[in-house]
Amino acid sequence: MNQVIDETGVHAEVTEIKVKTQEHAEALAFPGSPTIRISGADIDPIGATARPALTCRTYVWDDGRYQPLPEKSKLVSAILNAADL
Repeated sequence: MNQVIDETGVHAEVTEIKVKTQEHAEALAFPGSPTIRISGADIDPIGATARPALTCRTYVWDDGRYQPLPEKSKLVSAILNAADL
């Protein structure tokens, strides 16, 4: 994540939260790891609607594949949109 942020030229602070219990997952509305939120908004609004759980999260890429991380282009877009660039 930090590498992608650096590539955008946006100054941003990354906070990593370790979710260790189901109760914590529910309190954070955490749909699995990794969940990436920028200014509190999940970068994948559809995936964010999943039931809170201590599980691995997948992201659907534009080509239909399920991957453990979002596409880099979607991360970049989310970062730049949050920075109003």
